[in-house]
Amino acid sequence: MYMGELYRKSWDGPLLTCVSIEDIPRVLAEIDEGWRIGFEEGKNDQQLKEYLNFVDELRDEALYKTLKYKELMARTYNRRVKNRQFCIGDLVLQLCSASQPKEQSKLSPKWEGPYRVKKVIRPSTYELEVLDGKVVPRTWHTSKLCRYYV
Repeated sequence: MYMGELYRKSWDGPLLTCVSIEDIPRVLAEIDEGWRIGFEEGKNDQQLKEYLNFVDELRDEALYKTLKYKELMARTYNRRVKNRQFCIGDLVLQLCSASQPKEQSKLSPKWEGPYRVKKVIRPSTYELEVLDGKVVPRTWHTSKLCRYYV
């Protein structure tokens, strides 16, 4: 119903056609009959019980699809990511938003430093020091560091 008039989708003409007042009961009966196709009152409980037998299989299938999707996303991400590793003594810049998150503004510099890698904690985690030898607190991840070229 649209603005008090019943419209019907037609297959060969325009997208919507107006239905005359005499045709409204017939069109409503067709719509109602279309909703009821495939539904039988007596078989409904039996069909629900049969469906419950397949719930575990549907859950397993959904889990399988989820794992495949995660694997695909990981493969796509890992294809584009660059593995950055630094050695002891390398000069690096540190991301400003990581060290001073509240003091960051639009025109402030994005990187600060240079710092020297003092110690490799893990392949992607480093301990830094200022060039005069003073140790920088915290450890720093590769994603927050950038190589400094002199």
